[in-house]
Amino acid sequence: MQLTMIYSIDPKWISPVALSIPLLIVAGSIWMSFSTGQSGTRLARKSGTEGNPSAVPVDDDRHWKLGGSTYYNPNDPSLFIEKRVGIGWTVNFARPLAWLFFLAPFVIIVLLLVFTS
Repeated sequence: MQLTMIYSIDPKWISPVALSIPLLIVAGSIWMSFSTGQSGTRLARKSGTEGNPSAVPVDDDRHWKLGGSTYYNPNDPSLFIEKRVGIGWTVNFARPLAWLFFLAPFVIIVLLLVFTS
């Protein structure tokens, strides 16, 4: 819409252009989702990653707590881990930064309540 303020564009093109850009983004996202698979399962792996002794197994049962909903592995340097079930990511609660992400919203809410009342 702001482009029409700078340049003279025929009004019959405004709606098709405004609708086609989000449609292209959604179509590209769907294509990328189907071509890569969930968590990149359809992507080719780099050679040498299989059998890597320094790789940390994320799917080990002993690192998943509370029925598989919470990941806690002090030996894993990753902060974000793909969820075991469903779509999305969770955090490695063995990392201090994960606790900061978890507790910061509560601290901010309490501080706002204290200082605004």
